[in-house]
Amino acid sequence: MNSWCLPLLLAVHTGFLLQLQGGGNNALFDPCLQYTLLNDSWRNKDFNSSTLAVYKCDDALSNKWLRFVGIAGDIMVQKNVSEYHSGTQCSIYLNFIHPDTVYETLTGSAYCQWKGNAQYVHFMNVMETACFGGFYVYMIPEILCTDRLYTGISLMHSSCQGNPCGPNATCLTSGGCVCDSGFNRQDNTDPTPESYGCIDIDECTKEPGICGSNTVCTNTIGNYTCSCETGFFPSTGTVWDLGTICIDLQQKINSLAVQESQNLMTTLSNIMEDLENSPDLVIPETVAIDILTTLVNFAGRLVNMTVQQDTAEIGSLLLKIYEKFLLFCVENTQNNYTANVVTPEFEISIMAVGPGSRWRLGAAPVLSARHNTMEIDISSIAKKNNGSAAAVLMSVSGMDTLLSGSSATNDTKVYSDVTIALVPRVNGSRLPESVNFTFQHKQEPPKDGRLTCVYWEDRGGVQRWSTEGCVTLGSVSSHTACSCSHLSTFAIIMQTGQDQGGVDEEDPILTWLSPICMGVGMIFLSLAVLSFLFCSWNPKVNNTARLHLSLNLLLAHLLFSLGINRTQNQLVCAIIAGLLHYAFVSSFVWMFLEALQLFLLVRGLNKVQVIQREGLKTQYLLLIGYGTPLIVVGVSAGLFPSGYGSATMCWLSMEHGFLWSFLGPMCMIIGINCLLFGIMLWNLRLTLTNMKSDVSQAKDTRLIIFKILAQCIILGVAWLLGFWQNSLLAQYLFIILSSQQGTFIFIVHCLFNREVREEYVRWFSLLCRVESTHSRRPSVCEDTLDERSEPSADE
Repeated sequence: MNSWCLPLLLAVHTGFLLQLQGGGNNALFDPCLQYTLLNDSWRNKDFNSSTLAVYKCDDALSNKWLRFVGIAGDIMVQKNVSEYHSGTQCSIYLNFIHPDTVYETLTGSAYCQWKGNAQYVHFMNVMETACFGGFYVYMIPEILCTDRLYTGISLMHSSCQGNPCGPNATCLTSGGCVCDSGFNRQDNTDPTPESYGCIDIDECTKEPGICGSNTVCTNTIGNYTCSCETGFFPSTGTVWDLGTICIDLQQKINSLAVQESQNLMTTLSNIMEDLENSPDLVIPETVAIDILTTLVNFAGRLVNMTVQQDTAEIGSLLLKIYEKFLLFCVENTQNNYTANVVTPEFEISIMAVGPGSRWRLGAAPVLSARHNTMEIDISSIAKKNNGSAAAVLMSVSGMDTLLSGSSATNDTKVYSDVTIALVPRVNGSRLPESVNFTFQHKQEPPKDGRLTCVYWEDRGGVQRWSTEGCVTLGSVSSHTACSCSHLSTFAIIMQTGQDQGGVDEEDPILTWLSPICMGVGMIFLSLAVLSFLFCSWNPKVNNTARLHLSLNLLLAHLLFSLGINRTQNQLVCAIIAGLLHYAFVSSFVWMFLEALQLFLLVRGLNKVQVIQREGLKTQYLLLIGYGTPLIVVGVSAGLFPSGYGSATMCWLSMEHGFLWSFLGPMCMIIGINCLLFGIMLWNLRLTLTNMKSDVSQAKDTRLIIFKILAQCIILGVAWLLGFWQNSLLAQYLFIILSSQQGTFIFIVHCLFNREVREEYVRWFSLLCRVESTHSRRPSVCEDTLDERSEPSADE
């Protein structure tokens, strides 16, 4: 600040103070420092005073400098204020504008309205000063009150930032304060400095019958909810909306049961859509139980419907709706609690733990519903979920017949109640330990039957019973014990019979065939890797693609054999799934590079010349072979990080089409390889046509044709059989051919090579310490070119 500014400002301020005191008083008075501070909450211009028993009067504030703060406001109103506002009968407002310069003082009149527009009370010589700091102070020389008239100052907010009106109230752009929707002021009470006095409106008491007939009104903070009385069902399904009426439950069941299948699916789909689109929907427990009762009764009536082809789809949708409603039966709690809901149609058992609580050591909690039990380590789940967790078990009647799969035979008959096991509101669906179940048989199973623990799988448009992740521990005539590694939203039931129909039980031959074939394939892959590493190949032959193809297949098969079922630790399982994804994609990329190398070799056979080292350089092969799968896995993990690992295996998730991050590159590479094979065979056909059969190059070419056909298996064509896994023969062929890629690599590139065979004999002789009786050539493992031919057969 310039040296002359400060004296000038002080002089102006001193003159201002003298002016306020009439210039004749030596004691200077500063209204911006010496004022009375008021925070009366009733002074806001929109505060209705008509319900107050006693009106306020500001006659005690006459001839005083005043500053206002708080919920009512910080500046005086400049417009007409209706009577019976601001805590008084006649509200005083200014009739002039506010000063806009610091320490500027304006003088004018103020009024208050009385008896409509008939009378105005006039206040003269009212002063307002703008103070440094952005606030105003006021002085009214004389405020009069009589026995019949009370007058008081009316205020407003100069800014609504930070909602200055207090809790449950809103600051309007006009500077007034109003209660939020669902709140109101209580009559005959004054606002406090901390609150405008807005309290919740009990709509249920204020307006009896607001929800309609046969309803229950429940008051909530700032609102209310409607639900149907016991025995009635909302006409809109689940979400209460304008125009909703309560229908008798039995009438609802009768009306649903007579609908055709398509109309029925539409009704259930609408209910499911309501639930999915209303994650914060609040339904009282009694209402949720009533709706579940209706749906369960309805499921029982479905069994007798004439239209049966869609029963599995309808039953699957009903299961999802059951699971949604079970969430409403679980309370958020800080303490341990158990609850049971028992109806003739179903039984629900709930167990919850809160932060800091634990169950008795060595005793896992057991939930029981309709004589079916679930033993689950709820404390371990709670540790990974901020200290709290809950488990729900629901056994329901009627669904067993609906989901049997075949109503004409007992081959897939369900022998227990359908039981839904859930762990709601938990981060992730993986369980730290397997869960044990005991299911009661609805009838004694036949002696020649086989009891199996299964769960209902609804994935990719297919609804069926599946054994994945569940093991049958044992069975007696009345009960069967199971252990499952997942719950999520699946129903655990049992089936019996020699022919399991829709159950995807693995064939016993496949069970032992897969590890045997995988082991044989890994042995030959290891031999091929050793051969590629320790044989001194012809410099014109580039074995980089074959070597790294063998290495990646060996790593993929080894990881698959040892880690595919390591689902106990979620992080470890996800890492294994990611490594498997990388190894398999890398294997297919190397398959493509090997096909490309072979294509470049064949392309040069139509000219008689000494062939150069075929294909791309090693550094380019390594960059493509390991860089491309790294990009694929990196992008996949970035788009869907939780797609690696599941509750049943350490592989890619089936959700959101994530499996195509592997199937896509695989199909593309196999397609390209097939195209290259076709071009190579066509070129070789033309080459053989122009060659004499006694020419050594033609003989070598025929051998190359055989090797190309063998390489169809090596380079991934056999993987196409994976798309026809519904056929048992296709499953056998897929397991055998895909696991024996290493065997074919060893046969084609090692055993079919004369020099490599000689090298094997030399190694074997050294191991057996047997000296050869014949002299050998200096280099016995080299690929050599016959003088009469261009490339060797191995190329």
